[in-house]
Amino acid sequence: MIPEQFSGAPTLPTGQQLTPINWEDAVRAFWSKTVRIGKLATSCNVPGGPVYKVAYATSLLLGVELYDGQNSLLGVVQEAILEPESGKVGFYIVKPAKGDGLVMVHLRAMNIPKDALLSGGSLSLVLLSDPRVFWNAPRITSTDDANDAALQSKMRK
Repeated sequence: MIPEQFSGAPTLPTGQQLTPINWEDAVRAFWSKTVRIGKLATSCNVPGGPVYKVAYATSLLLGVELYDGQNSLLGVVQEAILEPESGKVGFYIVKPAKGDGLVMVHLRAMNIPKDALLSGGSLSLVLLSDPRVFWNAPRITSTDDANDAALQSKMRK
């Protein structure tokens, strides 16, 4: 982001409590014009079971290609999902080079080659497991489907 994108951003007074969340609508409205904001929910004890948080990071990772160990293109990153507790990328959502749908790929399942980090290098990702795992992975139809805690758990394995 560039500094101009912060111009007019909502501010909170010092000591603002995060709950109640009556401040959230203005913040979400402002930032949704600049970045993609996913559905956020809390993992508090709620009736019907826990609800998990996800947030989306759309920046330098969009369009990055994912390859297997033989340098064959598997797909292209469509989205990165942050784990709000740590702020770290948890999953990439990849559009496969062949077929329909999207595949959630856990961050631990891929690597950024050293050459991609050199000045002038192009960023790419490499799957660290058998590519059949990718091709046989469950498909989702949209990035919002990544909200499914059971699917996230399965994809971590």
